Amino acid sequence: MLERDYSPVRAYGNAKMELTLFAQELHRRYHPRGLSAVAFHPGGVASGFRRNSRSPVGTLFRSPVPGLFFPSPAEVAGQMRWPATSAPGRSRTSGGYDEKRTVRAVKAPSVAAEPWDRSGELLDLAP
Repeated sequence: MLERDYSPVRAYGNAKMELTLFAQELHRRYHPRGLSAVAFHPGGVASGFRRNSRSPVGTLFRSPVPGLFFPSPAEVAGQMRWPATSAPGRSRTSGGYDEKRTVRAVKAPSVAAEPWDRSGELLDLAP
């Protein structure tokens, strides 16, 4: 939760890892019922994200650099459609991590249940 020593970069990285583990646990629990889950990471996007930040990263995003090196939001939207429309088991792996139409298997079963359980606690849901 980064209650002490907060860092935006660490918070972002932790959130990406938690989402990846959450997708793996969602797959483990519900894939036998026909549900397919995949975590998605678009990489850098020329979207204006962090444009208002006063950090060094914000300075970068206020420059023309993102438009030169990163895909547009429309291009990333096309990438996001792929996991939703491709066939799990044939062209991608359910419970994996998609980056630029390459799904990598995530193998962390001993820790994947933790974000799921913690989310339930935070939402005050009974197990």
